[in-house]
Amino acid sequence: MSNEFDTSHPPFDLLSDEEKHQLLTRLDIGYFSKDELVIEAGQASNYVFVVMKGAVAEIDPRLQDNVDGGVIREYAQEDLFGAISIINGTSRYTFRTLEETIAWLIPKAVFEVLMESNPAFTAYFQNSLAEKSRIIESHRSQ
Repeated sequence: MSNEFDTSHPPFDLLSDEEKHQLLTRLDIGYFSKDELVIEAGQASNYVFVVMKGAVAEIDPRLQDNVDGGVIREYAQEDLFGAISIINGTSRYTFRTLEETIAWLIPKAVFEVLMESNPAFTAYFQNSLAEKSRIIESHRSQ
């Protein structure tokens, strides 16, 4: 596990050197214990999270009575979540840790500035949103 934030992975590889510097100087690190609520459905998020170590479940509250507890997706090392919550203003889903988790925290204000200044970065998240919708629809139909 590296303590260096890797800007060579998507979508951070889409940022200019200046934007990468802006991001890296404002990053924080968060520690979450097992079964800790990271983002609650219906709430706004103050951060985009990039998992450094651990695992986080994305849960659809409408499907919590299912066998899988409504888990839509799991996020592990280098996975990013919370961006769509910032873009939409609130989260449709609950994010809860599956084990002790350490994550990079990208402040909302920094993320919003990067979205405003970089069309390719913005397009990445719009495409992610469309892809996520497809995944969720196929999950619901199973």
